[in-house]
Amino acid sequence: PQAASTFLLMGGMDTFRQRFSCEEYVADAKSRVPKGSASTAILFVKEMGHMPTPELLGAIMQPMLRTILAWKTARRDGGDEAASVAQKHLKTVVATLEKQRIWSGRLLFTTASGKWEEWTFGSRHNNSNNRSAAHTRHQQQQQPQIQKQSQHQSQSLIEAPSSAAAPSSYDQLSKSYYERLKRGATY
Repeated sequence: PQAASTFLLMGGMDTFRQRFSCEEYVADAKSRVPKGSASTAILFVKEMGHMPTPELLGAIMQPMLRTILAWKTARRDGGDEAASVAQKHLKTVVATLEKQRIWSGRLLFTTASGKWEEWTFGSRHNNSNNRSAAHTRHQQQQQPQIQKQSQHQSQSLIEAPSSAAAPSSYDQLSKSYYERLKRGATY
C-alpha cells in the first residue's frame, strides 16, 4: 500500500536475484513500489548474500528501524520535520556502511513528494579488488559464526529472553534482537 513504511535490504549475491543483473534486480524491486509512496527505502548491498551477517544487520538495524518510525510519525503528524529525521537516519545507514569499508552498494528511497533519491556507498574508498579482498577476509572471519548459527537454528528471535522483562522501548528491543544475533540465533 502507498501508506506503508517499507525498508527493504537486498543482497547482490542473493539467490533470489536469479538471472537479473544487479541493476535489473534493484529496478524490479523499485518498480513494485506504489507510485506516490513517501516512505520506502531499498538498501542494496553488493557483497551480501540472501541473509545478512550479524555484523551487517547489527550495524544498520537501528537506523533502519528509526527511519521507519520517523516515516510513521511524519504520516501521523503530517510534518516535514519527521521526514527530515528519517533522512538523517538514512544518512546514518550509509555512513555506517562507509565506515566499515567492506560493503558497497546503493540506498534508494522515496521522499515526501514521492520522488526517488539514490545514494551510493563503498565505491569511493575501495576499488573492486580491495572490496573483494575485504569481503573475502570478512567472510573468513564469519565462518565460525556461521557454524555457530547452524547449531542454534531452533532458537527463535521472537521469544523474549527468559531472564528479562519485555523491552519497554525501541532501543531495548533492537538491542535485545542484536544480542540474540550475536549469540547465534537464527531468524
